Amino acid sequence: MAGVSIVAQIQDAQVREGLKQLAGAPKKALAPIGMALVKGTQRRFRAGVDPDGAAWEKLHPLYAPIKRGPGILRASGLLMRSVSSRVGADEVRVGSGRIYARIHQFGGVIVPKRARFLRFRLSIGMVKALKVTIPSRPFLGIDRQDEQEIGDVLEAILGAGR
Repeated sequence: MAGVSIVAQIQDAQVREGLKQLAGAPKKALAPIGMALVKGTQRRFRAGVDPDGAAWEKLHPLYAPIKRGPGILRASGLLMRSVSSRVGADEVRVGSGRIYARIHQFGGVIVPKRARFLRFRLSIGMVKALKVTIPSRPFLGIDRQDEQEIGDVLEAILGAGR
């Protein structure tokens, strides 16, 4: 994924034990875990919170009045809908291939590439700036509800194998 993805190590002993019990068939668990993590990420988009439950930084007061869409990072819904999972031999990656996903996940400074100024619209009209700082609004990660979902997936798979 060219935009941004996460890699998480499982620290929970019960989950780690469940993965060990899959004895060479982790893909069976990784696909539904990936799907659960995508749903969890989309849930956080709708709530406007990071994986720790903290609210994303509010919009700039001069941008907020003209912002489109139902919430922060949801002007068109493309970023939220672009979050997907990809299963490897022994891992699942969750992320977005959108080029702008990284700046929203980690924050950063945007500067013009080919012009002297950045030009964009705010509630006061068109403005020019030498740079714009985008705050981080982490959407990728694993929260407590995701941890529960991972446990439920493993429990269902291990229970079906008995």
